[in-house]
Amino acid sequence: MKSTSDSSSHSFLDMIILHKKVLSWIRNRINGKAPSEASEVEDEVTDDRAEVVPHQLLRMYFFQDIEISCGFFEHTLSLEHLNNLFPLSRISIENPKNSRGLNKDEANHKLMHEGRNVICPVSSATEIRMFLAQFLNTFRMLLLFAAFICFIIYIIEPVRLLELYIGAILVIISVLLSSFSYWQETRAYKQTRGFQSIIPTSCMVIREGVLVRVNASEIVIGDLVQLSPGARVPAELRLIYTDDLKLETSWITGELETLEFNEHCVSKETGALEAQNIAFNGCLCQDGEAIGIVIRTGNNTIMGKLAGMLSRAKVKPSRLTAETSSFVRFVTILAIIMGIITFIIGLVMSHFKHVVYTFINGFLMVIVANVPQGLPITVGTALMIVSRRLSKKRLYMKQLNVVDTLGTTSVLICDKTGVFTSNDVTVTGVWHDLRFCKNTPKVKRMKTDELLGLNLENSNDHESLLLVSMSLCNKAQIESIGSVDYTRWNSLSVRLYSNVLGYSRNMKSNANNVLDKEVHMDNPSLQGVCAAFRHKNICGQPLEVALLKFVEERASAQLIRTRYEIAYEVMQRYYHKVVVREKSLTASGQNEDETTKYFVFVKGVPEEVIKHCKKVACSEGLLAIDENTINKFADACGIFGKMGCSLLAFAAAELQCTDEIDLAMKIDNPSEYELCFLAMAALYTAPRNDVDVPLKRLENAGVWRGYYGEEAQMLIFFNIYLFQGIKCFMVTADHPSTAYTIAEKVGMLKPRKGEVMLSNLPDFLLTTNGEDAYKNHPGIVHGEMIEKMSESQWDKILKQQNVVFARTTPAQKLSIIKHVDCLHIDKRFLTGHFYIYNIIVICNFKQCQMRNEVVAITGDGILDAPALKKADVGIALEAIGSVFAKEAAHMVLINGELTNIVNAISEGRLFYENLKKTVAYTLSHLLPELYAVLLTFILGFPLGLSSIQVLTIDLVTEMPPSIALIFEPAERDMMESKPRPATSRLVSGSMIFYAYIIAGNIIAIGCVLAYLTVYWYHGIAITDLAFSWEHHWHANALNFTSNGLLFTPKMQLYIKGQAAAAWHITLVVSQVFHVWMCTTRRVSLFHHNFSNLPIIFSIMMEIVLLNFFIYTPGIQTWIGVCHPPVFVWAFGVAVALLLLIYNEVFFYRLAYKIQAKVVFFLFLYSR
Repeated sequence: MKSTSDSSSHSFLDMIILHKKVLSWIRNRINGKAPSEASEVEDEVTDDRAEVVPHQLLRMYFFQDIEISCGFFEHTLSLEHLNNLFPLSRISIENPKNSRGLNKDEANHKLMHEGRNVICPVSSATEIRMFLAQFLNTFRMLLLFAAFICFIIYIIEPVRLLELYIGAILVIISVLLSSFSYWQETRAYKQTRGFQSIIPTSCMVIREGVLVRVNASEIVIGDLVQLSPGARVPAELRLIYTDDLKLETSWITGELETLEFNEHCVSKETGALEAQNIAFNGCLCQDGEAIGIVIRTGNNTIMGKLAGMLSRAKVKPSRLTAETSSFVRFVTILAIIMGIITFIIGLVMSHFKHVVYTFINGFLMVIVANVPQGLPITVGTALMIVSRRLSKKRLYMKQLNVVDTLGTTSVLICDKTGVFTSNDVTVTGVWHDLRFCKNTPKVKRMKTDELLGLNLENSNDHESLLLVSMSLCNKAQIESIGSVDYTRWNSLSVRLYSNVLGYSRNMKSNANNVLDKEVHMDNPSLQGVCAAFRHKNICGQPLEVALLKFVEERASAQLIRTRYEIAYEVMQRYYHKVVVREKSLTASGQNEDETTKYFVFVKGVPEEVIKHCKKVACSEGLLAIDENTINKFADACGIFGKMGCSLLAFAAAELQCTDEIDLAMKIDNPSEYELCFLAMAALYTAPRNDVDVPLKRLENAGVWRGYYGEEAQMLIFFNIYLFQGIKCFMVTADHPSTAYTIAEKVGMLKPRKGEVMLSNLPDFLLTTNGEDAYKNHPGIVHGEMIEKMSESQWDKILKQQNVVFARTTPAQKLSIIKHVDCLHIDKRFLTGHFYIYNIIVICNFKQCQMRNEVVAITGDGILDAPALKKADVGIALEAIGSVFAKEAAHMVLINGELTNIVNAISEGRLFYENLKKTVAYTLSHLLPELYAVLLTFILGFPLGLSSIQVLTIDLVTEMPPSIALIFEPAERDMMESKPRPATSRLVSGSMIFYAYIIAGNIIAIGCVLAYLTVYWYHGIAITDLAFSWEHHWHANALNFTSNGLLFTPKMQLYIKGQAAAAWHITLVVSQVFHVWMCTTRRVSLFHHNFSNLPIIFSIMMEIVLLNFFIYTPGIQTWIGVCHPPVFVWAFGVAVALLLLIYNEVFFYRLAYKIQAKVVFFLFLYSR
């Protein structure tokens, strides 16, 4: 390129200045940089349309606001201005490598005032606050509430040391639970951390002219940082010196391609994300060297702003959090109400005497007895067990309680690539010369001269032009396996997406062979590809890697790239355009009047590319595009789409320019050149073979089936089996026909009754014939239609089981979630008939169905972060550039198979089912414990259970079975049940009815009978026990007389201890049998599979602990029991038998045999 001083035609000074400005503008446009000698006039240059680099694709979405908030302006400053702005940095304008940087004292002073270079989300708590937040868990607050009551009792009556000990034990348990939960969450956070994984720990800094290594958190604004291969950028740097610097910016762009950066300033109209003189925090230096001055640190960097944006986003509480809060409120209100009632009754019966005693025993103790102290431990342990179980499947939970929300998922939105298809992409065919090209088994490789001197008018050069276009419109990199660059790349890239064909035996895909038969083309010789890549490695996006495979089979892509020079390059959403010229022409030079031939190559979405083409390349030459050509093109898209191939189109044009000024003027004017459509490549990504089974499980998740024969399928009569399964939506940027075919092959879509016009697929919303076809068959939604659809159209779409969204963007992905989450009421009146012999009970149900779906969504890029944050459950997939996706998601899945996602949903459902069983089991022993307090306080009977006995039952004896229930395998119909509605509760009214009214009362009555039988066994009349507690049954008691028998205080304590042991034994033995009945909620106990070994071991442990507490001499004195009569063990067995009769006979048989409505309603509401 010629400078202004070489131009003899410009003799006047003003023309020289003007020429300088124009050249500076052109260099910005073409090369993305400005020469240092033109920096003094740079501010006057206006660039109304700067070159688009990959960063700008992000800027189009949400980076622009962040960029503005960061207030970047340093990219527009020259070295002189930077030196004036940062005088302490002592930048050497003549030779930036000789810059001296800050001294130690200046750096320390800045560090004290500016803070450390660390990224702390705005709403993120410190580690101490994070630990203290664990105590805010509703169940742990329940424990602390019980401990608080115990402490109040001790304060009011200091002699009651037992309550003091109980309160201390409860506090210790709460601290241990919170500590373990904190450790579990921090451990999961380390496994799923996002931006922290790309922040370096140290860096090289120039201070006082000496290169030293410092901690990256200690660098400050004004520091001079040196970058070398392998180093990550520690903060935002304004580059002042570069030497062939190439940075990998995958955390921003989502691509492994390296971008060239330089130190040249740009115009004010150019944004910081478009300028290539700012190295952003977290980028990796792949090649070259550079020195940059720190201009932003910590939260003021782009990464810090993004982290703050994600942390400030409102997070909906999980379903489990809401339900446990509701349960705790219920328990608290119930305890206070019962305490008040008991306190009032106690005051009335004591004639308003002993108010303090009545308050302690009638109010506070009743509240403590109502609190299930063991339940918080069980729930916390259950969450940890399930989390560890999922981590073994390489699914890491960032928050433990989100597993329950995952189990309630009603809509699953997945990306096509990585979930429904693999990442192995192959070019299966090319549409060229208005026909499908047949590939021979042995492809002749082109020579060097066949790739140079090309002419678009010559039909023999069309194939060469296509290969050149595939090589140059491509960011994938080819490296020799033995080269230094490859070794460096392999050692520095953590998530390198590479494809080494020379050592792969998985190249021959059965799916590819099927596709070749469908279009009657021979599969290309894979031996030639393997030979071409035996000593090469390709790094990049799968589609671009596949294109280079195709090129390397026929020519050398590296040779093409070395023989052509890119003069201009622009990347947009739908296309990638490059302007190139042969390097031989550049080296040979040219006269002023001579012109240089440039090639304009375009790669992009077929329907977008062909819209800008006026001709098509054929064997007859260049033909004008007419209606016949468009029809053939549409048919080709349809055929390739039926094959499930992604499509990329290639176009080319020739452009004659005298110099760079001429090129800059013509490149923006499409009328100066005519694009010619070269070809369309079909890239096939094989669907996963294991997708059909999980899809079937999702589809069946809503059709309830019973296992007791036709007569027992009661729910069928109430139409509550008529629910769709978990909806599964596919989101892809592919052509709708491609998306349709892939969805059909994996089993998402059934064949349509109506013919689908593939040529009209980009514009069609749903193509079905008739209302029945519309209901039974899912549709395809084009991304452009998402914002145009009405609410009624959304209603029709979201009623379907499976929907495919094609040609979608991340912003449209977020819009899908918002529409799924919006509220909709669909009133239906269902009539069910329930037959009991000759009596027909007709029930009318008024069902309000909400479109308030629970959405789980997958994502792997930074643009997916808002959608992952918005969804109820965001699942980040391990991929290139997924660090911010991990940060925004609720969980991270290392292996993106759909089977793992469905298994995780199943684990969430199993967790909820087992948790309900655990809660039902735990609540059942609360009423018997409460009876002991009420019997003593209201009727004056001797104390049946002491406080320490209650504590040993709740926190020791009952713990093993409660935890063992979490290991209970799924019932046969668990995944066939509909997703849990939003109105459901962990502790529902039916569970309270069963746990308190049915099971609780049966066990309590058994305990009371065993307790009273002990006194009867010693000859004490039951009527004499009433109101005897105040003067008897303690150490300083009076002698007690009953039925003519005299009982001294020592004998009273012995009998009372035996009665307390009888109550204790009956309660625990009843629960030993009851735990088996809690293992199933819908299936008969005799039909249930007894495969839960932990329950067997837990029951054995429970019996051992029971005998330890009852028969160990020292422990007997501590808890206040004595050796009971042997017959008391029979009461627990009798209670268990009654519970079994209720659950089996009354629950599942009497509802069919007894002709009474009462039985029906008891059945309906007792579960």
